[in-house]
Amino acid sequence: MTVLPTPDQKIRDEALNTSGSFIVESPAGSGKTDLLIARYLALLSKVSHPRQILAVTYTRKAAVQMKNRVTQKLNQAKAKEPTPGSSWEALLLSLAEKALKKHGSHPAILFNPESLQIGTFHSFCASLLRGWPVESGIPPGLDLLDDIDQETLLQRTVEQYVESVLSKDVSSEERNAYIN
Repeated sequence: MTVLPTPDQKIRDEALNTSGSFIVESPAGSGKTDLLIARYLALLSKVSHPRQILAVTYTRKAAVQMKNRVTQKLNQAKAKEPTPGSSWEALLLSLAEKALKKHGSHPAILFNPESLQIGTFHSFCASLLRGWPVESGIPPGLDLLDDIDQETLLQRTVEQYVESVLSKDVSSEERNAYIN
């Protein structure tokens, strides 16, 4: 299927080449998530099991969006929905159809966003630590902080540091660096 060329078409084509790894770096709103969804669907048609693909991103929002959009495209392909008007959406649907042909025996994984290995760098690292708590020296039950807890911890840490600088519990060099 041919997608109308865009100024970055060469890079998009490279990203959809599943023979190697690919890192997508671009500013907000440039279509990174859509490109990663297309790559994920393309990879699904190549691997022997869906859990062989790991997609990591920086934000929880992007990870949730990717999981939901991958699942949405697979559901559209399964329902044999008509080809959309947009050439990009048609490409995504075509990739989803190929993935379904390859993995029809794994519907519980393909149609459940939580079973796809798509997440943040932090969640991936936390899953490794949770999987080997003794080897990593991390207590079992480790979990990531939610946004509110992160903000609270950061605020508390900054307040403690400012207090230590003001109370002269730090070297004069550090205090001067902070004040000046």
